[in-house]
Amino acid sequence: MAKFDLPVEDFIVAKLKENFPNFDLRETTAFRDMLIKPMVLLIQPLRDQTNIIKRNLSLDNFPLMLEDEFDALVSNVFVTRRSGDLAKGSIRVFFEAPRDVIITSDVTFLTEDGVAFVAEEAVVITSEEMRQNVEGLFFFVDVPVIADTAGISGSVAENTVVFAEGAPDGVVQVNNPNALTGGIDPETNTQLFARAQTSITVRDLVTEKSILAVVLEQFNSVREAIVIGFDDAEMLRDITPILVDLSEVIGTETTGSTAIGPTFTDVTQDFVTSLVALGHELIILSGADIGTFIVTGFTATTLTVTPSFTASASGLSYRIDGFAVKEDLHIGGKVDVYSDTTTLRQTQAIIDPIELVGSEGLVKVNRAISDGTVAAGGDALTVIDFDFLDALVVDTDKIEILEGANKGIFDIQSGTVTRKTVDLAQGVAVASFTADDNIRFRIIRHYYDSAVIFDLPVIRATRVIRLDPITFEETGAPLVEGSDFFIRVNDDGSRFSSLENIEFVFEHPTFTGTVMKIEYTTDDTISSIQAFMDADENRVVTASILSKHALPAFVDMNISYKGTPEPETLEPIVRDFIDTIAFGETLQQSDIVALLYSFSVNFVMISFTMTAKLHNVDGTIDTLTSIDEITIPRTAHFIAENVTLTKLGA
Repeated sequence: MAKFDLPVEDFIVAKLKENFPNFDLRETTAFRDMLIKPMVLLIQPLRDQTNIIKRNLSLDNFPLMLEDEFDALVSNVFVTRRSGDLAKGSIRVFFEAPRDVIITSDVTFLTEDGVAFVAEEAVVITSEEMRQNVEGLFFFVDVPVIADTAGISGSVAENTVVFAEGAPDGVVQVNNPNALTGGIDPETNTQLFARAQTSITVRDLVTEKSILAVVLEQFNSVREAIVIGFDDAEMLRDITPILVDLSEVIGTETTGSTAIGPTFTDVTQDFVTSLVALGHELIILSGADIGTFIVTGFTATTLTVTPSFTASASGLSYRIDGFAVKEDLHIGGKVDVYSDTTTLRQTQAIIDPIELVGSEGLVKVNRAISDGTVAAGGDALTVIDFDFLDALVVDTDKIEILEGANKGIFDIQSGTVTRKTVDLAQGVAVASFTADDNIRFRIIRHYYDSAVIFDLPVIRATRVIRLDPITFEETGAPLVEGSDFFIRVNDDGSRFSSLENIEFVFEHPTFTGTVMKIEYTTDDTISSIQAFMDADENRVVTASILSKHALPAFVDMNISYKGTPEPETLEPIVRDFIDTIAFGETLQQSDIVALLYSFSVNFVMISFTMTAKLHNVDGTIDTLTSIDEITIPRTAHFIAENVTLTKLGA
């Protein structure tokens, strides 16, 4: 055994016997009681401290170390423990009557489970200001709050904060109408050890290892990241299509004919069956138009080409060449960093067509105008102050009368637009109006269908609804993605980044010119990482690095069980398990069942259905369903959504 593993007293006795064999060192002797035992009391702490120092020299001993001991060790490789983060949000404080109120951090808001929150800053409101805040029978003030301790326990669902200690007079109840989010647990020794292993490297944004070390060190909200670079299958930004070879589609024939213009004919051929395609080359080998022509259209026996032919001829010799394009040539110089974060949040954007401009600089929808008159039985709308021509109104636009007996959307009859009048028609029948000298109308440009409005990555649309163009109040039912609208991705390579190029497209005619409210999930961390990587002191001059959120796969499941814990206790545990499944790993039902059994559950109804909706970079959504396991791409990450547990009994 090593000497430090020996009991101290035995060690001292052995050394004395070795050097002073005539000493009487038996128990109860004066030498033993007056010298050896006091020495044990003095030396034992030194021995223990020596063992601690010895233990703390190796990262491998992290399970045995106190957190401050391990912090000191990993600081040698310039790694700092993530201290976690405080959950934040807003709590609504209700009063019976308006009053002057000051709410400071001395007030503690509590859930039934004792999770505590305090005001992030003092809130001051006057009785006059509170008079404007009414909900039901009470008046209220919203107080921005933070949890009193860091950790995921501070992230609580809506309507769970119900107590207030030290509240001012007049408070009748408190509540949180929205979830309080953003709580992050401090890093454990195990997590810190894993990060330290990847951090012993050059701290720059060049290699995979160093990129991960920098991102995880700089951003507490990043749970995990994965780097995609040159020649990886998932890298889309460095692919360049190139023309590799020309191939012969139709060999030399002698039965072609031309007329002056763009049309080439061969009644003996079937160009469609021969797989002639746009962009192929028609090569004329005889006649006045010898040369190469590009195919711009085709039928079975004719080709439309550019440039046009200058002569009519028949019996022409020709051939048609096609092309082969290699679409997966990676040119390098691009790096994508996909991150799984704890900072997903809801936000919204308003698409107001008055603020949108078309490709020719034309306003797509005008504001409502109260300037029109119509005569009984007529079809002409006449204005006094408005000018249809100066406003660039054309007969392909529509006019919507917003109120009154003539309310509706009307076509403009072809060629009838003057400065002061337009003739209107609804459908094919000419409109017959009721007399009205105060028509309220607006112009609708029919080609309006989409808008690019997002500065933050759109992880997904959660709710899209029309707004009244005058009051901006919600009207009608929420729109359905896939049938009422879809997300057009103009650049697959930048999807889920702060530089993404997407459009919301509304194809149904009834949505033309409508003001839309789009509620969507976004992630501020992705933009923060991009700003960090683009900073002069950090940027890599030989590569383009793009920060992206992991492809989201939103998970739904309903689990029935028997056991002691209540569903509200188990649901956060299951959700956290799903959210922390690592990149490249599968979601397995057996893992969830084992997790539940480890928390005093004695029965789980197996074969429950797991569903994951995977949002792809091209805007499509794949619905993956299984009672066994779900596999997603390695750049995707699971996010728990509708995860519910039903207790069948104890």
